[in-house]
Amino acid sequence: MPWQQKHKKMKKIISFLSAVLFIATLSAATNETGKPFNNFSAQYFTPFTKIIIEDDIDLALNENTARKIELNGSVADMNKVEWIIKKGVLYIRSKAGSLNHKVLVTLDVANLKTIEINGSSVVKSIGELHSTSLHVHVNGDCFVAIKNSGDIKVTASETADFEIRKRVGNIYTN
Repeated sequence: MPWQQKHKKMKKIISFLSAVLFIATLSAATNETGKPFNNFSAQYFTPFTKIIIEDDIDLALNENTARKIELNGSVADMNKVEWIIKKGVLYIRSKAGSLNHKVLVTLDVANLKTIEINGSSVVKSIGELHSTSLHVHVNGDCFVAIKNSGDIKVTASETADFEIRKRVGNIYTN
């Protein structure tokens, strides 16, 4: 068999194996109902002390030094979430409009000092955070339910209204 025929046959075999591998990957990424897998998890390595949230993204904070970020939602909505850490600040935003109640971002934090919430995001803590002093700035119609072992200072932009429904510990407002 000439070299060119062997080359064509090898290309067909590689293409076939690639297609099988692609289908196997898609099958592995679905749950029992056949719907797309709806959980993404990654480690981050750069520490941060401030979080800025935009585009109505729901966030759950977990005090942990593991440095893990997890997204739950439809694959299409999770693909719209953009997060990046620059100079000690974690920015979380949407690439395409509001993701309110569509994606939940669960985030390990340690030594968190500031959270800036823009839009209609929901921000909660899972258990108690251990920040000595946590500054929460509200800019929009968001919901915040955070437990912290240290002080919490809440500020709001001129256009934001906020109400503290339950006060436990040292919570300060401006």
